[in-house]
Amino acid sequence: MKKKAMTDDKRYVILLDIIFVTLIVVAGSVIVYYRLMIQYLPKHGPGFDSYALLSNALTLAGKSTYYEIGRPPFQPFLLSLFFRMGFVNELVAYLLDAFFYIAGATGLYLLMRQRFPALLSLAGASIFLSLPDMILNLTLGATDIIAISLSIWTIYFLVLGKNRDSRYLIAVFPLFIISFLTRYTAAVMLFPIVFYLLGQINLLRNMKAIGQSVLISLVVLSIDISYYWHITRGQALFQFLGPLGVATTVERTPAKVITGATPPTTFFITNLPKMMSVSKGGWLLVILFLIGTGAFIIRLLKKSLRPLYISASTVAVVLAVTFFLTFSRINFLVANTIIVGLFLIVIPYVVDLNQEQRLDMFVFIWFVTFLSYHSHQLVKETRYFITMTPQAAYLAVLGVALTTDWIKRFKPEMIYKTVTAVAAAGILAFTSFSAYQSYVSVKDIGGWGIPEAVNQACDWVRPQLRKNSVVYADYFVAVAWYLKRPVVAMPIFKDDRAYAHELGKYQPDFFISIWRGGEVANYKAIKHFQQVNVFVKQKNKKPPDKPRIFLVGQDIDHYLEDMLGFKYYIMRDKSPFPDDTARALGVTYLDEYRPSELSKYKVLLLYNFKWQNVEKAEDVVREYVKGGGTVVIDASGNAGKSVYDLNNSSFLGTSIVKRTLPEHAVFNMHDPTLSYHVDPSKFGPFIDEFKNPWQGSTYQELELPGVLPISDLVTADGKKVVVGVQKIGKGRVIWIGYNIIFHAFYYENKQETRMIQNIMRYAYKRP
Repeated sequence: MKKKAMTDDKRYVILLDIIFVTLIVVAGSVIVYYRLMIQYLPKHGPGFDSYALLSNALTLAGKSTYYEIGRPPFQPFLLSLFFRMGFVNELVAYLLDAFFYIAGATGLYLLMRQRFPALLSLAGASIFLSLPDMILNLTLGATDIIAISLSIWTIYFLVLGKNRDSRYLIAVFPLFIISFLTRYTAAVMLFPIVFYLLGQINLLRNMKAIGQSVLISLVVLSIDISYYWHITRGQALFQFLGPLGVATTVERTPAKVITGATPPTTFFITNLPKMMSVSKGGWLLVILFLIGTGAFIIRLLKKSLRPLYISASTVAVVLAVTFFLTFSRINFLVANTIIVGLFLIVIPYVVDLNQEQRLDMFVFIWFVTFLSYHSHQLVKETRYFITMTPQAAYLAVLGVALTTDWIKRFKPEMIYKTVTAVAAAGILAFTSFSAYQSYVSVKDIGGWGIPEAVNQACDWVRPQLRKNSVVYADYFVAVAWYLKRPVVAMPIFKDDRAYAHELGKYQPDFFISIWRGGEVANYKAIKHFQQVNVFVKQKNKKPPDKPRIFLVGQDIDHYLEDMLGFKYYIMRDKSPFPDDTARALGVTYLDEYRPSELSKYKVLLLYNFKWQNVEKAEDVVREYVKGGGTVVIDASGNAGKSVYDLNNSSFLGTSIVKRTLPEHAVFNMHDPTLSYHVDPSKFGPFIDEFKNPWQGSTYQELELPGVLPISDLVTADGKKVVVGVQKIGKGRVIWIGYNIIFHAFYYENKQETRMIQNIMRYAYKRP
């Protein structure tokens, strides 16, 4: 009879889980339905990133050639399967988003069931479904929700594999890799996963399953790398360098250049209430979250500090204060390694934790890892909180569970169950109201008509396009999707002259803009679709003819053109990818050019450039210069890079070393062309945005046969070469040191800018 009773209990639990999972699916479907009513039926269009992902999917399906190489491939791959079957529509991306939204809530419920009763787990899933940024980004066709859903299932199989059957572990690393290939920032999840596995006593017993999991994941990753190896001609890791080459140190990139303002490191902490709910009731969930986090840490410390007779509450306060004081000052990788390692390896062996407490600790570390990662990024948006939503929901429910556990110690079990039920019901009611408020707030957002207007503009332009037509657009990702062909990105400029300059430089056939109207240089807006304007060239007007400088590299052309007063066209070309976004990232290789190609330009500019074979790249430049060309090179863009690094190396027989420049260095000008109308006493100060010494490349010719000395044009403190010239054959190389071009731009120093203008004038003089 006892066995029969246990079987009945198990059946009851399974039935209850089925009912609650069904409720989650129904609730999620209702939210999806109303969100689609906003997004799809009025033709509001996807988000900015979503357009690029749709175009990538179209290319993978063989229906376009526009591909943004820096975008993660998994979601476009899934979409391409439907596109190949003929379902080429944004709705496919919306429904895929919706599927993973519901799947994520279901996975979170099942994960929480490893720790909490069914009713509290249901409350946790409802928090996940109702969070404002989840609803705002739902059915936009982006990767945020898909990636977090896959991450939840990764963690669920990890916990099942450790607590129930090791065979579940086989799914962990393949799912992790797929999450990573959906959104590259999911790589951060590797920290808690690895340390969680290492912190288990039965690690050796699970090695077979872990090994199989890693092997399968490597197969999945190798397929991706093989594809990118093919399309990038050997630069397969480029797709990862941009997204993952950040946050390894405290913020260092000048905010002035990228965003104009940097949110504080505490952005996600101070904005937690509004990220939990659009109403003031968000504080309720924050309080539960804080109770869950605080009570868990104090309970953990009580166990570990009991033999030392130290107050757990005191230590918790000290740890919290230390965490906030050092939050923006510690290297992200070092901080995460210490925190995660301490909690998931050291503490489990010091303290006798049960499975539930280990899971609490793991989720807490999962949350802190992503909080730390995104807080160290230069760009911070509430959207990035999506990576922390399952952890926040879990920790809020943990606050309820630990509170009711405390009540259970003093009150009858019936009171405990009643309080638990009331708390869960309260959360369900609140989250339902919060979901409705989020829906209303999304509905009230303006600007929804732009995508439909862009679509109409593309419908008008499409019949007039030829195979070799060039289309520029400021909302280029949307235009590329609707035209189903490559589109060149028009940067957003503050100076009106920059638009005329850019159009005059490349002379596109059409310019589609959501920002500009009227006339721009020899272009006139002839069709209007709400705020979208289509510009075409006016035959009776020609752009001004300007000297052309050819750039191999990145991050310099637009602001240098501005500094030069738009008197030069700085040209770029020969990207191995069909889209201008990749070209804008500098994905062009110096050794792929022939000297005869470069000889069409009097001046070649090298900054933050790339190569496949550095010796071949040197040969290309050397032959170009020997033929009479002038090369202007600032190796500061390549100093200290993880790849394409020229620091402590040589190029063209010249040693390159990154050094600091004194804050108030004294400059001397040794050439009348460079010193024309320049007051060097007004240069500087040479410090970076964090008041650290300014750094840049310095140069010294090597004692090699045929290598001529570098002649000083501008020096600092008597000996430091800031600008030098070196003869090679009929031409010359102008070496610019100490990152002086960027310093002039960043600090808007008029005297330094005038010197940069003189350098280009000098470069155009006959050698």
